Amino acid sequence: MYNIIETKKIGKNLIVENFVIIKENVSLGDNVIISNHSVIGTNAFITQKDYLQHCFDIKIGSNVYIGAFVNIAFGATKCTIIEDDVIINSYVLIAEDCHVYKGVSLAPGVKVGGYASIGENTSVGLGAVIRNRIKIGSNSIIGMGSVVVKDIPDGVIAYGNPCVVHDKNILPVKVVRKIVRGVKRIF
Repeated sequence: MYNIIETKKIGKNLIVENFVIIKENVSLGDNVIISNHSVIGTNAFITQKDYLQHCFDIKIGSNVYIGAFVNIAFGATKCTIIEDDVIINSYVLIAEDCHVYKGVSLAPGVKVGGYASIGENTSVGLGAVIRNRIKIGSNSIIGMGSVVVKDIPDGVIAYGNPCVVHDKNILPVKVVRKIVRGVKRIF
């Protein structure tokens, strides 16, 4: 097991698996689990040759699960924020300046472009791609493989390439929260 943990802002009950890198200026809340080969604190990507040195921190809330091979970038113009009760599955990329609100679930392989925000209790399906500067509303469901190129409102089910709204999400928020808590117990 070889980990590099540079930050001093660590909450209680942190679990870090093998080969994890957590850079300086990362704050971690209580009960955070970070799986194998994840990097928390990559530099923002500009072009194929250039990277922005980080200017702002990464703030990760409490009760967050981060799967294997996840990359979360530092903020370039503001903090990258992952709120409480979030599930980030394996092979997820979260670019600079993103805001992932409370209760969000990101399935494996999701790519979130810079400056995007994902509203509370939203679920993003396997392999979805969210373009930079996109806002996804609260209590929405984004289908697997979707390519989100326009903002998505609150409380809808959207999918496709390009991703479009197909229906209202009639699943109550309380039910979604119970499902998310049940999944977190498995991990």
